[in-house]
Amino acid sequence: MSFTAMHWLSKKPCDIAAGVHVTQAEGEERELFAKQAAEDWENLLFQRTKELAPGGKMVVVHFCLDADGYHLGYTDKSAVCREVAEGIIGMRTWSNSSFLTALDEGKRSEAERQALVDELYQRYEDEVFQDPAVNHMDYVHHYIVMEKGKV
Repeated sequence: MSFTAMHWLSKKPCDIAAGVHVTQAEGEERELFAKQAAEDWENLLFQRTKELAPGGKMVVVHFCLDADGYHLGYTDKSAVCREVAEGIIGMRTWSNSSFLTALDEGKRSEAERQALVDELYQRYEDEVFQDPAVNHMDYVHHYIVMEKGKV
């Protein structure tokens, strides 16, 4: 099983005065988000214990805020041009089908939709290469491996 929903909370505990993302929250706002995340994490683990077979393993890889305050979209760790050239940044792999679907209203052929998406990515790549410093995104993750005990 694989999914990419762990970073979504079941509900928004409060508005964030300084922005729109939890990394911009401070003080009590941040504490409320942390509390909600902890409750959701506990619920997720409880639900997975019902589904996981004895001896089964679960690996969770999740976005995080590290000790230096780095998070997805806010780091200074590597060179974006090299990563784009080597295909390390995988925006196209996870968003290509979304863009193609958004263009599919029965008015465009598959070839035309693909050409539009190809043009979008070419423009994106050109923009990144013009000013790599402002277009970089490192991924900051943590992981945990769990195994359900055998009864």
